[in-house]
Amino acid sequence: MEQHKFKGQGEIVTLTITHTTSDEFNDLVPYTLAIVKLDEGPCLTTQIVDEPEKAAIGKRVHSVFRKLGSDGEDGILYYGTKFELDK
Repeated sequence: MEQHKFKGQGEIVTLTITHTTSDEFNDLVPYTLAIVKLDEGPCLTTQIVDEPEKAAIGKRVHSVFRKLGSDGEDGILYYGTKFELDK
């Protein structure tokens, strides 16, 4: 298997805005989940970190490093990739 590093740039193919969720994510709503087609071809499901009303099919996005969650108030923090709209 050969490693490949993606540029982290792509386009929103489809999206949904979540308005209700479990208690642990209440402080995040509303938030946008999207399928992003990377410039290299693969598609992935990701969160768009901008205001939901700004996201739209066809808009360009790029990857950003963000907090994904934690193990409680004093536990380990998890970080990973989300996407934001190009300016």
